Amino acid sequence: MRRLASIVASWFLIQFPATALAGNVSGFHDATFSGQNCRVAGWARDPDSVLPVEVVIYADNPIPQGELVATATADNLRPDLPFPDQNHGFSHRFPDDSVIRDDLPHSIYVYGVDINDGQPTLLSRSPQTVTCEPPEQLEYLDNGIIRLGISGNWGGAIAYLAESIAPEKNYVNRHDAGRLIQRSYFGPPSSDDGVFPNWPWNPVQGGDSY
Repeated sequence: MRRLASIVASWFLIQFPATALAGNVSGFHDATFSGQNCRVAGWARDPDSVLPVEVVIYADNPIPQGELVATATADNLRPDLPFPDQNHGFSHRFPDDSVIRDDLPHSIYVYGVDINDGQPTLLSRSPQTVTCEPPEQLEYLDNGIIRLGISGNWGGAIAYLAESIAPEKNYVNRHDAGRLIQRSYFGPPSSDDGVFPNWPWNPVQGGDSY
């Protein structure tokens, strides 16, 4: 009986390698954000190790038909996770030169990679659909000390502020257009628009609803 079980197991591995070697990474593709703040977030964990796992992100189709568009490391603190080790979160923003920043909808498949055998596991709640806006059009002013970026997408609001010697560090919060450095006006105590009835009327230069 044991020999028969061994033969059946070997046959199963040969016939269904993707299933048998799918890895045992667990996790969730929690959210996908469209627009300029185009990113995916979630968590992934290998129960055999406390080390962070690699996350691979494919577009439009699952592995192997899909296109690999990004990789990330799931090592962010997630205090909501029910494990002693909680550094398994990830949040990846697609860079401006990403192929999916074309203003078209894309299905995003997020996998956690098993630390031991390198096999990917599709995370729960994946795939999700995202529509990423093309790179923002910025006009720059630089006096050799401060580099300033003015957005043509958001009415001339300041979308970028950095030291000239460290241009990779943007001090402007880019979570949404409501957080740009911009003109803002206050009016009546209620918008009365039926969407945000308790918010004061607060038009901003960027024109966002945040």
